[in-house]
Amino acid sequence: MTRILAVLGPFLSFVIWANAHSNDPESDDSICHSSVGKGTRFESEEELGGGLVSHCLSDDYGLVLKNAEEAFAESAESPTLSARGLDELEAFQRIPHRMNLSDVDINTDPATLFATNVSCILTTETVVGPLYVAGEFIRQNLTEDQVGVPLHLEIQFINVKTCKPARGLGVDTWGANATGVYSGIITGGNGSGDKDPANAQRNFLRGVQITDDDGIVSFDTIFPGPYTNRPSHTHIMVHSNISRLDNGSYTPGRISHVGQLFYEDGLRRGLAKLHPYNTIRLPFVSNTADVFARGHSDNNYDPLVKYVYLGKNLSDGILAWISVGIDPDADHTADVALEAAKTLGAVPNPSKYPKLGSKNAGEGGSADYEKAVLVVALLVCFGTMAFI
Repeated sequence: MTRILAVLGPFLSFVIWANAHSNDPESDDSICHSSVGKGTRFESEEELGGGLVSHCLSDDYGLVLKNAEEAFAESAESPTLSARGLDELEAFQRIPHRMNLSDVDINTDPATLFATNVSCILTTETVVGPLYVAGEFIRQNLTEDQVGVPLHLEIQFINVKTCKPARGLGVDTWGANATGVYSGIITGGNGSGDKDPANAQRNFLRGVQITDDDGIVSFDTIFPGPYTNRPSHTHIMVHSNISRLDNGSYTPGRISHVGQLFYEDGLRRGLAKLHPYNTIRLPFVSNTADVFARGHSDNNYDPLVKYVYLGKNLSDGILAWISVGIDPDADHTADVALEAAKTLGAVPNPSKYPKLGSKNAGEGGSADYEKAVLVVALLVCFGTMAFI
């Protein structure tokens, strides 16, 4: 592979530049239609590959989501994995995750929350999904103008090789708002879809923090709402060696972990009664019905966060925390890029989506990841043609 990249490097660089600077509003759409319309098999959750292909989703989103779930289920639900994951998740669901800690609030030292029951077990990897946007802002408060139940989230990352805190890593998180909408994404399955093009420039509920000496990051956000066929969940991605940019964003480094966090069914049923969560007209999906939640569960790892209320009522807010075991030397960068590249439309037309690669602090982050995705896409194309 190294030799292939060396030979194709100059050519790919030109193609990437040409694609990223195209002014033809139809150029990206034609790529999207050709890839989605030819019976592409998606092998993981909604495997269109992130916000980088937001405009590729449109009317095909529902079909792609269905195919993705079925395809991932086929690979993930082996007799061993299915039985283990389902049995363990059901067991974890029977354990109350609301802690009886009356003296805990958002000012509590995060290290106190993780003083006991920290697991030094490698957490299962999962897929990044189609709603990831690279290069978001380094910030703790992600809420912006979003209405919902406040969620203060503490995540501790443990280096499973040393059983010590994983320090100095960039932790990227993203999730849906209270009505199941992701910022930065234009798709028929995401809120108003094409009727709300301004959503491509929004950043709510997305951000990055750097793990401290205790391996902990903190985020202020809102409790995520569900969307079609999924329970409420929070995405996380861990980067090593990220580079800060002057606009407050970052250039993604090596990806060492991709995961999701989940919330117990009882908590989510309570949220569903509150505004604006009660405006969602979707069937309730239990965690045990979700292949990704089951895939995260085993004898040693509970994917459900622990939590306390920040007041007398649920509506006052939630403090939640969880420990995640990772191998900081792992490298899943190519897997994430390949997942995005399978649409062959990984880099949106900047005339329609100027956020990507912008140097304006109000418009987002770098385009390095998007370029890497296109490199992988082109290599996939060349590899396919070599066998035709």
